Amino acid sequence: MQIKFTSNLGQLSEVVFLIISNKNSLKGIGLEDSLLSEVLKAIENKDFGYGKDEIIEINNLRDKKVRSLFVYGLGNKIQKLSLIDFEKIGGKITQL
Repeated sequence: MQIKFTSNLGQLSEVVFLIISNKNSLKGIGLEDSLLSEVLKAIENKDFGYGKDEIIEINNLRDKKVRSLFVYGLGNKIQKLSLIDFEKIGGKITQL
């Protein structure tokens, strides 16, 4: 499996990881409106709280370029991420 990090969501691939701290973070990352509304609805349905190390997987999206979308919650640590935090996030991504 090849992992690419990109800030350009116009280049989405089959599996996408979104690492965010809250619902408002989703609105400024460049998802198309239809995909954004579908992701927000799935998050609400799964009762995702954006807590630290909380992860959900969203499948069966209408956008066929995306097979699975994982949302990883940062909780309130957005301002204080350490090297260990980045290693833990990378480990979770690799594990999934």
